Amino acid sequence: MDSVLMNKRKIERDTGLKWVVKRDALAIEILELLNRRECDRKLITQEIVDKIRTGTGLDAIGVRLRNREHFPYFVASGFPEHFVELENSLSFPQSDEPVDTDSRCNPVLRCNCGRLLQGRADPLRTFISPGGTFWTNHMSRLVDSTVGHDRGPLVRDFCQAEGYESVALIPIRGSDDVIGLLQLNDRRPACFSADVIRFF
Repeated sequence: MDSVLMNKRKIERDTGLKWVVKRDALAIEILELLNRRECDRKLITQEIVDKIRTGTGLDAIGVRLRNREHFPYFVASGFPEHFVELENSLSFPQSDEPVDTDSRCNPVLRCNCGRLLQGRADPLRTFISPGGTFWTNHMSRLVDSTVGHDRGPLVRDFCQAEGYESVALIPIRGSDDVIGLLQLNDRRPACFSADVIRFF
Protein backbone atom coordinates (compact mmCIF):
# COMPACT_ATOMS: atom_id res chain seq x y z
CA MET A 1 0.00 0.00 0.00
CA ASP A 2 2.85 2.38 0.84
CA SER A 3 4.48 1.83 -2.57
CA VAL A 4 1.16 2.58 -4.33
CA LEU A 5 0.81 5.82 -2.36
CA MET A 6 4.44 6.75 -3.09
CA ASN A 7 3.95 6.09 -6.82
CA LYS A 8 0.78 8.21 -6.82
CA ARG A 9 2.62 11.08 -5.12
CA LYS A 10 5.51 10.79 -7.59
CA ILE A 11 3.10 10.93 -10.54
CA GLU A 12 1.38 13.99 -9.03
CA ARG A 13 4.75 15.66 -8.41
CA ASP A 14 5.99 14.90 -11.95
CA THR A 15 2.71 16.13 -13.46
CA GLY A 16 2.95 19.31 -11.39
CA LEU A 17 6.56 19.84 -12.48
CA LYS A 18 5.64 19.38 -16.16
CA TRP A 19 2.92 22.02 -15.77
CA VAL A 20 5.39 24.46 -14.14
CA VAL A 21 7.81 24.06 -17.06
CA LYS A 22 4.99 24.44 -19.62
CA ARG A 23 3.52 27.39 -17.72
CA ASP A 24 6.82 29.27 -17.59
CA ALA A 25 7.49 28.69 -21.31
CA LEU A 26 3.94 29.77 -22.17
CA ALA A 27 4.25 32.92 -20.03
CA ILE A 28 7.47 33.91 -21.83
CA GLU A 29 5.91 33.34 -25.27
CA ILE A 30 2.82 35.40 -24.37
CA LEU A 31 4.90 38.24 -22.90
CA GLU A 32 7.04 38.31 -26.05
CA LEU A 33 3.88 38.65 -28.16
CA LEU A 34 2.48 41.40 -25.91
CA ASN A 35 5.75 43.35 -26.09
CA ARG A 36 5.97 43.18 -29.88
CA ARG A 37 5.81 46.55 -31.64
CA GLU A 38 3.18 45.34 -34.07
CA CYS A 39 -0.13 47.14 -33.47
CA ASP A 40 -2.60 44.66 -34.97
CA ARG A 41 -4.50 43.66 -31.80
CA LYS A 42 -6.50 40.95 -33.52
CA LEU A 43 -3.41 39.26 -34.96
CA ILE A 44 -1.58 39.37 -31.62
CA THR A 45 -4.66 38.07 -29.76
CA GLN A 46 -5.02 35.23 -32.28
CA GLU A 47 -1.35 34.30 -31.80
CA ILE A 48 -1.76 34.34 -28.01
CA VAL A 49 -4.85 32.11 -28.26
CA ASP A 50 -2.97 29.73 -30.57
CA LYS A 51 -0.04 29.57 -28.11
CA ILE A 52 -2.38 28.84 -25.19
CA ARG A 53 -4.21 26.16 -27.18
CA THR A 54 -0.95 24.49 -28.26
CA GLY A 55 0.60 24.80 -24.79
CA THR A 56 -2.41 23.40 -22.92
CA GLY A 57 -3.85 21.00 -25.50
CA LEU A 58 -7.35 22.34 -24.81
CA ASP A 59 -10.13 21.86 -27.38
CA ALA A 60 -11.22 25.47 -27.68
CA ILE A 61 -10.25 28.95 -26.55
CA GLY A 62 -11.98 32.27 -27.05
CA VAL A 63 -11.41 35.89 -26.14
CA ARG A 64 -14.37 38.22 -25.72
CA LEU A 65 -13.72 41.97 -25.74
CA ARG A 66 -16.03 44.86 -24.93
CA ASN A 67 -17.77 46.49 -27.89
CA ARG A 68 -19.96 49.17 -26.32
CA GLU A 69 -22.28 47.25 -23.98
CA HIS A 70 -21.68 43.89 -25.69
CA PHE A 71 -18.81 41.38 -25.48
CA PRO A 72 -18.66 39.41 -28.75
CA TYR A 73 -15.85 36.99 -29.50
CA PHE A 74 -12.83 38.97 -30.67
CA VAL A 75 -11.00 35.72 -31.42
CA ALA A 76 -12.24 32.11 -31.16
CA SER A 77 -10.26 28.96 -31.92
CA GLY A 78 -11.50 25.36 -31.85
CA PHE A 79 -15.17 26.07 -31.20
CA PRO A 80 -17.65 24.77 -33.79
CA GLU A 81 -18.97 27.56 -36.01
CA HIS A 82 -22.57 27.07 -34.81
CA PHE A 83 -21.42 27.43 -31.18
CA VAL A 84 -19.69 30.76 -31.90
CA GLU A 85 -22.81 32.01 -33.70
CA LEU A 86 -25.05 31.02 -30.77
CA GLU A 87 -22.70 32.39 -28.12
CA ASN A 88 -21.47 35.53 -29.87
CA SER A 89 -24.22 37.66 -28.39
CA LEU A 90 -24.88 37.22 -24.68
CA SER A 91 -27.97 39.43 -24.69
CA PHE A 92 -30.21 37.50 -27.07
CA PRO A 93 -32.77 35.29 -25.35
CA GLN A 94 -33.30 31.68 -26.40
CA SER A 95 -36.81 32.31 -27.67
CA ASP A 96 -38.94 35.26 -28.78
CA GLU A 97 -38.97 36.82 -25.30
CA PRO A 98 -37.70 40.42 -25.07
CA VAL A 99 -34.09 41.28 -24.20
CA ASP A 100 -33.74 41.98 -20.47
CA THR A 101 -32.28 45.39 -19.59
CA ASP A 102 -30.86 46.92 -16.41
CA SER A 103 -31.78 50.29 -14.85
CA ARG A 104 -29.57 52.08 -17.43
CA CYS A 105 -31.27 50.28 -20.34
CA ASN A 106 -28.15 48.18 -21.03
CA PRO A 107 -28.84 44.57 -21.97
CA VAL A 108 -28.45 42.06 -19.16
CA LEU A 109 -25.88 39.61 -20.45
CA ARG A 110 -26.84 35.96 -20.15
CA CYS A 111 -25.22 32.83 -18.76
CA ASN A 112 -22.02 32.55 -16.73
CA CYS A 113 -20.07 34.72 -19.19
CA GLY A 114 -22.58 37.53 -18.72
CA ARG A 115 -22.55 37.23 -14.94
CA LEU A 116 -18.77 37.59 -14.82
CA LEU A 117 -18.64 40.42 -17.34
CA GLN A 118 -21.30 42.43 -15.51
CA GLY A 119 -20.06 41.68 -11.99
CA ARG A 120 -23.07 39.54 -11.06
CA ALA A 121 -21.19 36.33 -10.17
CA ASP A 122 -21.56 35.23 -6.54
CA PRO A 123 -18.00 35.15 -5.09
CA LEU A 124 -19.14 32.74 -2.35
CA ARG A 125 -19.91 29.95 -4.82
CA THR A 126 -17.35 27.13 -4.96
CA PHE A 127 -17.02 27.44 -8.74
CA ILE A 128 -15.91 31.10 -8.52
CA SER A 129 -12.21 31.56 -7.70
CA PRO A 130 -10.90 34.29 -5.37
CA GLY A 131 -9.83 36.18 -8.52
CA GLY A 132 -13.36 36.12 -9.93
CA THR A 133 -12.97 33.27 -12.43
CA PHE A 134 -15.74 30.75 -13.09
CA TRP A 135 -14.30 27.26 -13.52
CA THR A 136 -15.39 23.66 -13.36
CA ASN A 137 -13.92 20.31 -14.33
CA HIS A 138 -17.37 18.71 -14.58
CA MET A 139 -19.89 21.02 -16.23
CA SER A 140 -22.58 18.33 -16.46
CA ARG A 141 -22.35 17.65 -12.71
CA LEU A 142 -22.45 21.36 -11.96
CA VAL A 143 -25.53 21.86 -14.14
CA ASP A 144 -27.24 18.87 -12.48
CA SER A 145 -26.43 20.19 -8.99
CA THR A 146 -27.59 23.79 -9.55
CA VAL A 147 -31.29 24.13 -10.18
CA GLY A 148 -33.93 26.82 -9.92
CA HIS A 149 -32.77 29.96 -8.11
CA ASP A 150 -29.11 28.84 -8.03
CA ARG A 151 -28.94 28.78 -11.82
CA GLY A 152 -31.14 31.78 -12.56
CA PRO A 153 -33.37 32.34 -15.57
CA LEU A 154 -30.58 33.58 -17.83
CA VAL A 155 -28.49 30.39 -18.00
CA ARG A 156 -28.37 28.95 -21.53
CA ASP A 157 -26.27 25.76 -21.09
CA PHE A 158 -24.69 25.95 -24.57
CA CYS A 159 -21.31 24.77 -23.20
CA GLN A 160 -22.89 21.69 -21.67
CA ALA A 161 -25.00 21.02 -24.77
CA GLU A 162 -21.80 21.04 -26.85
CA GLY A 163 -20.25 18.48 -24.49
CA TYR A 164 -17.69 20.72 -22.78
CA GLU A 165 -16.89 19.34 -19.30
CA SER A 166 -13.90 21.52 -18.36
CA VAL A 167 -14.80 25.20 -18.65
CA ALA A 168 -12.97 28.28 -17.34
CA LEU A 169 -14.17 31.86 -17.83
CA ILE A 170 -11.45 34.28 -16.78
CA PRO A 171 -12.14 38.04 -16.62
CA ILE A 172 -9.71 40.27 -18.52
CA ARG A 173 -9.24 43.47 -16.57
CA GLY A 174 -8.19 46.93 -17.69
CA SER A 175 -7.56 49.27 -14.75
CA ASP A 176 -10.49 48.52 -12.41
CA ASP A 177 -12.93 47.42 -15.09
CA VAL A 178 -13.61 44.08 -16.77
CA ILE A 179 -12.97 44.63 -20.48
CA GLY A 180 -13.28 41.06 -21.67
CA LEU A 181 -13.09 37.37 -20.97
CA LEU A 182 -10.69 34.50 -21.71
CA GLN A 183 -12.68 31.29 -22.22
CA LEU A 184 -11.03 27.86 -21.98
CA ASN A 185 -13.13 24.81 -22.93
CA ASP A 186 -12.43 21.10 -23.26
CA ARG A 187 -14.68 18.05 -23.64
CA ARG A 188 -12.49 16.05 -21.25
CA PRO A 189 -13.20 16.36 -17.54
CA ALA A 190 -10.58 17.44 -15.01
CA CYS A 191 -8.42 19.63 -17.27
CA PHE A 192 -7.91 22.37 -14.68
CA SER A 193 -6.35 22.77 -11.26
CA ALA A 194 -6.35 25.78 -8.95
CA ASP A 195 -2.75 26.45 -10.06
CA VAL A 196 -3.71 26.50 -13.75
CA ILE A 197 -6.59 28.89 -13.00
CA ARG A 198 -4.31 31.17 -10.92
CA PHE A 199 -1.83 31.29 -13.80
CA PHE A 200 -4.39 32.42 -16.36
